[in-house]
Amino acid sequence: MRDQTAHMREKYQSDPSKLNQRRLSTKTPIPIITKSGSRNNSLPSEEVEVTRQFLATSSKVVNRGDSFKRKTQYTRKKKDTTEDSAREIPRVEPTSLPEHVYRVAFLGCSQVGKSSIIEQFMSSDHADVYERSGGLEPQDSDMDIRRVSVDVNGEESRLDLIEAAVEDLTVKEVVEDQNPDCFVIVYAVDDKDSLKYADSCLDWLSKYGSLLEKPCILVGNKSDLARSRVIEPTEGCDLAVKYQVKFTESSPGCGHMVDELLVGIVLQLRLYENKEPKTHHRTIKETVRGLLSLVTGKEEERRKQCRNLNV
Repeated sequence: MRDQTAHMREKYQSDPSKLNQRRLSTKTPIPIITKSGSRNNSLPSEEVEVTRQFLATSSKVVNRGDSFKRKTQYTRKKKDTTEDSAREIPRVEPTSLPEHVYRVAFLGCSQVGKSSIIEQFMSSDHADVYERSGGLEPQDSDMDIRRVSVDVNGEESRLDLIEAAVEDLTVKEVVEDQNPDCFVIVYAVDDKDSLKYADSCLDWLSKYGSLLEKPCILVGNKSDLARSRVIEPTEGCDLAVKYQVKFTESSPGCGHMVDELLVGIVLQLRLYENKEPKTHHRTIKETVRGLLSLVTGKEEERRKQCRNLNV
């Protein structure tokens, strides 16, 4: 061993350039390769449109991966010499847009994981779930709107995922301002107050008839927090049965039931789109009240006619 060490010392002493080259090679840092775009794609993320692809059967949901295409680019017309056409007008090149476009509103109190669910909806690459990709639509300062295309069983739909950006924004304001096609009510299984808030959201939607014609899904989020759980699945299920909405539990932290939730939203939207309008079943009290208003209304109309005749 000593003879080998002495031999190596003599070798590098005889040629100092080799010694410097050896030292340089051990100190040169290994280059770090960073991803500039989406997974399996070389384009920058801001130029890429992702389509989530799934195969849904009666028993399971199969993630078929994501497809990527370049986003539509804006082109400008050339300036004309006339005053009427002097201003440049942006024009969008014609592209094949999905036939079905829906708006999905995420409701629930703060810190229940609504943003985390939406982030996982955007791509199958769940490693970047907590990094904002800059895809917010600058349509409204009180709303965060993310857009994703979803292909389920060969039929593509586009979802505009809406989340209230301010905590004091009421359910009424979200419904009136955005007019969503579907509601996703989220609570956290480790927060009793979040379940109460979900109940209040469902109560408002039920009273004002928003649940009659539009699908709604109740989501118990953070289901992986087994030790800190204070809300059992049966409690969430009972609340869903009370308002006749769908129910599931999910966990963005480990990707549990996130793809199933996304596919479920699409399938529910398709189902309600082809369903006949629901009829509201009146209670006995509502029926009696309606008859009384009808009778009093006719009596008031008869009195007006009598007054007109007297004149």
